[in-house]
Amino acid sequence: MDEVMKNLWLLLTLVLPGMTTYGTFRILLLFSHSHLDASAFQKIDDSTILTTCFIASVALMQQAIAISIEAAVSAACTRWLREGDAYRLLFCERFNMAASGKLNQDATRIIGYLFTSLNVTVGLGLILAYLLLYERERNRGIVGIVIALTLAGAISAAFRLQSAKGVVSTLEGHATDEGRLGQASTWGTIR
Repeated sequence: MDEVMKNLWLLLTLVLPGMTTYGTFRILLLFSHSHLDASAFQKIDDSTILTTCFIASVALMQQAIAISIEAAVSAACTRWLREGDAYRLLFCERFNMAASGKLNQDATRIIGYLFTSLNVTVGLGLILAYLLLYERERNRGIVGIVIALTLAGAISAAFRLQSAKGVVSTLEGHATDEGRLGQASTWGTIR
């Protein structure tokens, strides 16, 4: 079961956000007047290895930015929030909770969705930055679409932050005699 959870975390935090960012970028290039040569992307798309490497590099870049954001939030939580606060538990203690078996599969998945949303939003922000810095005058309509998508991603991340915070709060508040937390099977029963 540990291997499944490790692969789930990898899928949620790297693979899906990387594929989403690359796919969104490629779709937007189809409808835009870009400086980029479409034939260069055709060569990438024709090679499975190049496509995989490109998606992995995008995923790792956005993961690095998301980890930096997470580290800043963690530092702020450590500095300004007291121990036991849900945000502090979520950002500073979740690895300890997972290592000690306090998070069940559902809680881990709900927390993973938060970081998926964060990584996808970072990827959309990177696309927006590209469009604003390099494609300024050519794609004003596309910029509006990417701004809307980025806002939707941020709203999704905020909603999932509240869900993950609720899970961690509930789990921390309902410890059993064996010291395990989070035995509820669905979010509906956790609330």
